[in-house]
Parts: sequence; structure tokens; C-alpha cells
Amino acid sequence: MNVESLNKSQQRHLLASFKHVDKLLTDIEQILNASSSNSPFPEYRLDVTPAQIKVIQDYIARIRAEILRVLEIWAIPAAKGPPVSAIHSIRVHLAFARVALVEASPDYIRGYGDIQESTVVDLNCLINGLNVFIDKLNGYLAEIQDKAAEGNNG
Repeated sequence: MNVESLNKSQQRHLLASFKHVDKLLTDIEQILNASSSNSPFPEYRLDVTPAQIKVIQDYIARIRAEILRVLEIWAIPAAKGPPVSAIHSIRVHLAFARVALVEASPDYIRGYGDIQESTVVDLNCLINGLNVFIDKLNGYLAEIQDKAAEGNNG
């Protein structure tokens, strides 16, 4: 193969395509892992056996290995590493969860009809309780980030 047969734009396109494939493979892994989640709103019915999951995971690993092989053949450098911190991303998701809880508050749901004052109090209490947990998790993650930053500076 002539490594120089692809120009830089073609190489970038190929890399972007492979990144998209990898993202889809990650989505498949998340589908398979969804069964172990305790979500009260499961998105998938896991209708594969543990042995079938293993086969699917093995195929995913083979596809990824082949992607890396093709990139190596064409001398296209793979990404240097994940650009976004997992902790940062989790904290952003928690911020969006807080927004969703604000939008579940009585002030917002009044737009769908009258609401009893006792229900307002109960709903506010429940939402405040959820926000406490979100705040605690966010605080924990902030501590981890702070300790990591201290370690990088010292």
C-alpha cells in the first residue's frame, strides 16, 4: 500500500469515520452494560445471555484492533488521548440534572394545571432531597479534581 496515496484531508476524514464507528461501538457496550444498572427507567431489555455478551464484546475488540491496524498501515496517528476529563464531564451532567429538577418543580408544572399546596410542599421537599445528593456527589468530584490539580502542581 502506498501510504502517501491519501492526502491530509482524506486521512482526517478516515480518522473521523473510525472515531464515529468507535463511538457506536461504545454505545453498544453501554447497551450491554445497561442490564447491570439500577435505573428506575431502563432503556433496554437485555435479551442476550452472558455468553452472547462475551462474543459481542470479542467482536467489538476485533473491530477496534482492525481500526488501529488500518490507521497504522496508512500512517494516520490515532488520537493522543481523551480530550475531556471524565470528572469534568460527570460534573456537567450533574449540572444538567439540576436544571431538569428545576424544571420538575411546582413553579414549572403549574403550567399543566392547578396543584395543591400540600403537593407543592411535598414536591419541593423531594426535589430538594435529590439536589442534596447531586450537590454531595458534585462536591466529592470537586475534591478529586482539587487533589489531582495539587498533585500536578507539586
